[in-house]
Amino acid sequence: MAPKMPQEHSDFRKQQILTAAWECFAEKGYQETTIRDIADRMSLSTGIIYSYFKGKDELLEAIHSCSMENKKRIADKIRQKETAREAINELFSLFLESCPFEELRKAMRADLRSWSEALKRENFRKLFISQYEYVRTIVAQFVEQGAEKGEFKAEFDPYAFVGFVNALLLGLEVQVALIDEAASRSYVDKIKNILLSNVWRDVMDGSGDGPLE
Repeated sequence: MAPKMPQEHSDFRKQQILTAAWECFAEKGYQETTIRDIADRMSLSTGIIYSYFKGKDELLEAIHSCSMENKKRIADKIRQKETAREAINELFSLFLESCPFEELRKAMRADLRSWSEALKRENFRKLFISQYEYVRTIVAQFVEQGAEKGEFKAEFDPYAFVGFVNALLLGLEVQVALIDEAASRSYVDKIKNILLSNVWRDVMDGSGDGPLE
């Protein structure tokens, strides 16, 4: 019997495989990527990959699990904010600051290439929907709390706003996947200014914080 590897080594190897798979999916797409492509990127045999994962489906599921954990870490930071204004500012800032830009670009490209699979396969569709619903729930929490505190203008519709923010985040994935870092940051700043200046009560009436500096 072969000696059992320490758990730390096993976890490290799994992460290496997931990173290689994620990079291949970003470059070639899920459908075009083979286990051989992933193994070649790591200079390993396909047998080693199969000793950790049954195939591409399980790899993609594991990648989405890692993505969900990252979203939970971001959500924990957002929950520490006292107002909805601060939470939204933090949400869009963390979107670009959660990792180096080139890694973020790869992640967005991998997501975009995987969306086509989600349209064709029910198990993948459920993975994407679970992430979408999780983000929507987090946004809804701080928006509803802000509405209860009277942070927003009287005509504000919190439910429509939650959908709007989610749509903007999905649009940002496309932006990051296609354009350079400077343009992406400029786009995020403009989105934040629009969001933070059109739905909040003005500081002039004593019921809000005014435009974000």
